Amino acid sequence: MRILETDFYQALRDWAMEVNLHDFESMNVARVGCEPYKKLLDMGEKALPLIKKVYSATRNDNGVGKEGSYAQFSSVVFHGLPVLVGEIVGSRFGIPKEIQGKMLAIRDYTMNWLEQNVK
Repeated sequence: MRILETDFYQALRDWAMEVNLHDFESMNVARVGCEPYKKLLDMGEKALPLIKKVYSATRNDNGVGKEGSYAQFSSVVFHGLPVLVGEIVGSRFGIPKEIQGKMLAIRDYTMNWLEQNVK
């Protein structure tokens, strides 16, 4: 595993633990002053293929989380990764108004966007 990939998964685990530890109601709150989130954001577009990989591994997860290596990321996959992708790529990514607030639809939109735009 390359260093970026190792660092990515460590930051993702740390972010998920921080979110779960503090039981954040809003991913916006979870980002403020959150070192793991800042690390992921600092990786920039290099993190996008890894985010895509996480989504691919969780594609059939309905939000409940499953046993396995990605179950621990359920909260950040549904609530945080779309925000992170948006912050990394800016105006190239935008959640359509008709799906805002619909977490499964936002997750699916984000997965599809990554599949179409990230190699």
